[in-house]
Amino acid sequence: MSLAKVAVVGASGLVGAALCERLFFDGQFEPVAVLHNVGRGARLARFPMQLRVADLLDYTQVANAVAQCDYVVNCTRDGPGVMIAGLKNLIRASREAGAKGLVHISSTAIYGDTLAPGVVTENTRTQPENKYSQLKLRQDKLVLSSHNRNLRCLVLCPTTIYGPYSGFVLGLIDSLRQGRVPLLDGGRGPANLIHVDNLVQAILAVIQSDHGWGELYLINEVERMTWLQFFMDTRALLGLEHQFVPISREHLSSLPRPVARRSGLVDGLKVLVSGETRQALSVFPAFRAINAWAYEWLTIRSLRFQTLIRHHLERPIIIRKDSPRLSFDDSLVKLQTREVYYSPQKLIDKVGYSPILTYQQQMETLGCWLEFANIR
Repeated sequence: MSLAKVAVVGASGLVGAALCERLFFDGQFEPVAVLHNVGRGARLARFPMQLRVADLLDYTQVANAVAQCDYVVNCTRDGPGVMIAGLKNLIRASREAGAKGLVHISSTAIYGDTLAPGVVTENTRTQPENKYSQLKLRQDKLVLSSHNRNLRCLVLCPTTIYGPYSGFVLGLIDSLRQGRVPLLDGGRGPANLIHVDNLVQAILAVIQSDHGWGELYLINEVERMTWLQFFMDTRALLGLEHQFVPISREHLSSLPRPVARRSGLVDGLKVLVSGETRQALSVFPAFRAINAWAYEWLTIRSLRFQTLIRHHLERPIIIRKDSPRLSFDDSLVKLQTREVYYSPQKLIDKVGYSPILTYQQQMETLGCWLEFANIR
């Protein structure tokens, strides 16, 4: 008897790759890895599993990718076109393939950053604050509105995903080594993190359940941890002793934010007309002719005009000194400003989700991967 097939769309990403590996080793389902580019499938190529290539904007390719699959899990993350038009193709192809269910991975970003302290549940009002979170919310509504008896649909909204191969972890490691990890208000805020293996466990719980389809669910760690605890444990894995950058909310609001300085046309011309640049570009005949014409044109102007042009183009470029501010990772500050806990209780109650890794085990797996990847 053949195993039920699970098409993992976006299989080269963090969640998709981890899900394919888990499906392969568990042996209860047959993973079908769907990639946009087979060149990104190195992590999965070592396993004897199906690798299918599909551009989500090409319906025929999408239909072939999910053909004969019983479940489809969408782990993709791309531009606006793929996120909406590509998702529509995926839903249509899944329905026409006779799939039993489609699981879409969203994000808690749909609830925004300016939340009152407390517990966030699925009943909390969504308030996306940027284009990415707005697109994620549009996706969620599209998936849930497509749920019917011909195709069951469900949305999972994870918090910040971490674990082996995580970009978040790699960024944190870099900041830890540079001593740029901020500790907001002593790091006492809730660290809303979900280990990738527990997110995969949630996906499997959904696929194996006959209940709870047609709804949206938050997924977060059941064991609550603070940022201080997580930062200290990660630092210990690396054997580092760098201190954190202590800041308070009051101090944070008074810090000057960096303002991007637009490069002016005159500054660009200064570089272009410099002797070194003109000499280098003169190896090209076309530029050599233009350079000669410009020089001839300038020499027939009045001496006052020539002096004025040279004054503007040859004066030194002024580099403005930035306002003094502490050096820390702004993305980690943003995460710590959220004084909320995203509750996974609904997923536990309605679908029967139970985490596969405790917090201690999560740190152990992270440490093993750091050693394997020669990072520590």
